[in-house]
Amino acid sequence: LLGVISSYGQTDSSLQMFQMYYNLASDAFKYGNYESALSWYQRSLDYAKSNFGENDILVATALSKIGKTQIKMGNKDDGVNNLKECVRIGRLLDNYNPATIVFLLSDLADGYRDCSQYDNALGCYKEALKELQKWRKCSTENEDINLLDKFFAIFFISFFFEII
Repeated sequence: LLGVISSYGQTDSSLQMFQMYYNLASDAFKYGNYESALSWYQRSLDYAKSNFGENDILVATALSKIGKTQIKMGNKDDGVNNLKECVRIGRLLDNYNPATIVFLLSDLADGYRDCSQYDNALGCYKEALKELQKWRKCSTENEDINLLDKFFAIFFISFFFEII
């Protein structure tokens, strides 16, 4: 989230308000208070939509957390649907970035994995790897690519340990 927020500039009070809601939600989630987390994430989503538009990265960020929280609470279908919506929004961004899609697809894969939908999870990981390959072809920032390579190695390891 810090990377997303820094791209907006630090003087935007709307952004600070979104961050406050988001941080309250994250703290509630961390302590297992999922209903409170869901409520605060919903506030951050509503705030992001009204201040930044329907197809903004902050909307995708809030939806991702809402989806993960819903899955934790047992509302798996809604959770996965919100994670799918994150990927859709990520593809619509004006400043489309394959790295963003990689992370959003990874969140969706994790959601599928948490719902024991391993074939769907694996499909998302494969799609994320294709995005990573696109990024590799067009990026000159090897440091970012190496970081994503390590990131994906960790995800694949955790995925396979989860299904074994």
